[in-house]
Amino acid sequence: MVGEFGRIDVVFNNAGVSLVGPVDAETFLDDTREMLEIDYLGTVRVVREVLPIMKQQRSGRIMNMSSVVGRKAFARFAGYSSAMHAIAGFSDALRQELRGSGIAVSVIHPALTQTPLLANVDPADMPPPFRSLTPIPVHWVAAAVLDGVARRRARVVVPFQPRLLMVGDAFSPRYGDRVVRLLESKIFGRLIGSYRGSVYRHQPTESAKAQAAQPERGYSSAR
Repeated sequence: MVGEFGRIDVVFNNAGVSLVGPVDAETFLDDTREMLEIDYLGTVRVVREVLPIMKQQRSGRIMNMSSVVGRKAFARFAGYSSAMHAIAGFSDALRQELRGSGIAVSVIHPALTQTPLLANVDPADMPPPFRSLTPIPVHWVAAAVLDGVARRRARVVVPFQPRLLMVGDAFSPRYGDRVVRLLESKIFGRLIGSYRGSVYRHQPTESAKAQAAQPERGYSSAR
């Protein structure tokens, strides 16, 4: 890329896996290690590759994809939330480290999005709030990312409803937990606009169907 264009202006880190299940699942440690390796360390490796180039040109924008659960964890998402919190913390530290360098760092926290990330996960295995939330369209996230690039925002939350959850959790973890429980209600979801008549569509891929034929792992996975 540098050889063709001579520079790197924007890097968008958005690749990973999500594994859903309880902490006492037999494969929890291995699955969490996999998510940290792919989601978190994958982000770190890309950043380390582009940093020398951006430092030399004294400009650039790094956009790291986290999640709403990178600010407030949900039950059955302990491993994935850990990886998303790691990305958020890394981005926060990196932004301060690069102050005055001309390089801006942003972290994106989207709500549940209609992507294949959880396509292999049975709705019964979803974190309880996810069973009552309407996924946001991908283009909402894309628009928020572009706005974050243009405005050099340190943190991008999309849509606005998760900010209520984050503010509540910042005030008190117990208050944040109560908001999470409220999100399990479709009535509350309609009031704040997070439930719009449909929930995440379970569309298992061929890999998921093959996995279902294997002995139970204790975790539902999405690749």
